[in-house]
Amino acid sequence: MRVTWLLSYTTMDDAYYIIEYGSDVCKPIERDALLEKIGEYETTYIYRGKYDSNGKVR
Repeated sequence: MRVTWLLSYTTMDDAYYIIEYGSDVCKPIERDALLEKIGEYETTYIYRGKYDSNGKVR
């Protein structure tokens, strides 16, 4: 799993990418789909809050 952050004065957003077992392709995955796939295994760096038009709600 890879997490990418986009930070600016008005925007604070995240993007998630995953390399599944047996694959060599890194592909984007929606946050909710990622949480569904990994369950509670390791969620330290996964944002659990809400989003608006500028990304994460602060």
